[in-house]
Amino acid sequence: MKLKFDKNSKEETIVTMDGSNFVSQNYIDIVKEIHAGTLVEVEFSEKISQEERDSVSTMIKKLNEINNQENDSIQEHIDDDINPEDIPF
Repeated sequence: MKLKFDKNSKEETIVTMDGSNFVSQNYIDIVKEIHAGTLVEVEFSEKISQEERDSVSTMIKKLNEINNQENDSIQEHIDDDINPEDIPF
């Protein structure tokens, strides 16, 4: 699964997932994919600041680490490891 981060003409961050516009339903798809063992890849346009890149990269790293854990529940990781304030969109 690949998430791409870009900015539109109003400097708003836009996200696509596997080439399609990101919608709220995609959050559920991401959780299902992670649960199935799929790693999340990320791509940034040159318009995304380093601070935004760092924030997103930290979030993606934590999501991908979930795949490397055995015998732990996904919900436990979501509760403990992912801070909604880290999500920049």
